[in-house]
Amino acid sequence: MDHSLPSEFADLAHFGPDWFADSEKERHSRRLRGTPDELKGLYEAVLPRLDQMVGYLDQFPLDDLTQEQKNLLNLALSFMEVSMAVESFDGAAKVPFGFDTSRWEVHF
Repeated sequence: MDHSLPSEFADLAHFGPDWFADSEKERHSRRLRGTPDELKGLYEAVLPRLDQMVGYLDQFPLDDLTQEQKNLLNLALSFMEVSMAVESFDGAAKVPFGFDTSRWEVHF
């Protein structure tokens, strides 16, 4: 798998491949394994670039993204996965006093 990003976002490539996960389950698992510093680092790096990332990705059909563009989309989705932890839970990877998410089963 290619772990690069479009050239406009090459400065964020060091977050790959850990944060380029293709599924919500993988992104959630990665968040749960993350330290508060890792979560905050991703959050602070992506937040100021998020509008630019979305604007860039909006130019392309979702079902026809290159691997670099998919990595960028997955990085943005990983940002969304960690944002609640950083903004509401003081960087805690798990929801304080929350339901054990390993018990969830999602079927599509």
